[in-house]
Amino acid sequence: MSVPSRVRTRGSRSTWLIVGAVVILAVILIVLLRPRSSTLPLDPGSPAPDGALALATLLAERGVAVELTRSAEEAIAAEAATTLLVADSSLLSEEVTTRILQSQAGSIVILGPGPLSESLGLELVPEQPDGSLAADCTLEAAVRAGEATFTSVLDGPGEVCFAADSGAGLHRSGNRTVLASDTPLLNESLAESGNAALSINLLAQSRSVTWYLPDPNDPALLTGGSTSVTDLLPPWVYLLACQGLLIFVAATFAHARRLGPLVTEDLPVLVSAQETDIGLANLWQQQRAFETAAAQLRGSTWAELETILGPAGEQVLMARAAKRSGLTTGRVAELFEAPVTSEQSLITLRTELAHLSARVSSAPQVDPTSKYSGTTMNEVRS
Repeated sequence: MSVPSRVRTRGSRSTWLIVGAVVILAVILIVLLRPRSSTLPLDPGSPAPDGALALATLLAERGVAVELTRSAEEAIAAEAATTLLVADSSLLSEEVTTRILQSQAGSIVILGPGPLSESLGLELVPEQPDGSLAADCTLEAAVRAGEATFTSVLDGPGEVCFAADSGAGLHRSGNRTVLASDTPLLNESLAESGNAALSINLLAQSRSVTWYLPDPNDPALLTGGSTSVTDLLPPWVYLLACQGLLIFVAATFAHARRLGPLVTEDLPVLVSAQETDIGLANLWQQQRAFETAAAQLRGSTWAELETILGPAGEQVLMARAAKRSGLTTGRVAELFEAPVTSEQSLITLRTELAHLSARVSSAPQVDPTSKYSGTTMNEVRS
C-alpha cells in the first residue's frame, strides 16, 4: 500500500471513530439527563409533590383508565362514556373554552379558577380558607369524602359543597363540577382529610378519564389559530439537531487541515497538456488578461531564439535576432516590450513573433562565439 493510501485509510478510520464516539456520548447524555418520569404539575404520571401519580394509581386499581392528553382537540372529542378532567384552564382561548363546555363527555371536572370557571359565572374569592372544609351538601362524592382541603374558594351559581365564609370549594352545575383548587388531587395532599375519597368518586363515575393538561405549544391555543413551523416541531427535533451539530463539528475537526509533512498523491485523472493550455487560454480570454498571454508568447519565442542564437544578454540577443531576420533592432525590441491592450493586438503580436522565429530559424547559422561573428558557418569553413 502506498503512503497516500495509508494516510487516507488512517484518516477515514479516525473520522468514523470520532463520529461514533460523539454519537455514543450523545446517547448516554440523553439517557442520563432525561427524567425517569414526568415532572409537570398535575401530570398523572408525575411522582413529584405537585403531581398526580398517586391518584392515577388508585384509579387504575379500581379499573378506571387514565389517558393523558395535551391536545385541546382530543379533549373536546371526549366521548359520553368518559370523564373529562381539565387540569389547568389558564391557557385556554375563548373558542376552546366554549367547545370544551359543549363537549359530549359524560362528566366534566374543572380544576382551579380560569376561563372555564369564569364562563360559568364563578369568581375567585380573595380570602383563603383555613384548614379543611366540611362537605355540607347532597352531592354523593362530597358526602362520601366528608371533608376536603382547599387553598382557595369560588363564589357563584350552582350547587355548592365545602362552603367557607364567602365561597365554596366545589360548585356543581349539570355535568360540570368545578373545584376551586387542585389540592385534593395532588400527591402531597391526597392522604389529607377526605381528599382521596373526593377525587376518586368524582373521576370514577365512568370507566375512563381523559386527563387534559394543556400544552402551551398546542396550535389550537395560539391566538387566531395560527402557528409557525417551529411551533409544530416536536421537542425531539431540537435534540436531534444538537446531535447533528456535534457530529458535524467532529467530522470537520477530523478532516481539518493538520500540520505535518507533505505527501504526494497521484491525481485521479490525467489531463493532456493541450487541454490544459486551452483551459488556461479560455480563462485568460474571459479575464481579458492580454499581458499574461503576451508574456507567455514572448517567453516561448525568446527560448527559441536562445536555442538558435545561443544564450546572451537581452540587447545582444535582440541584435542577433534583428540581423538574422532582417528586421531592425528597434522593431525586435518593440515585439518584446510594447504593451498589449486588446485581443487584436495580441493576435498581431503572435503572428509577428512567429514570423520572427521562422526568419531566424531559416537564416544561415552563425557561430555566436566565433571571432567571425556575423559570417555564415559555410564561409568560416571555406
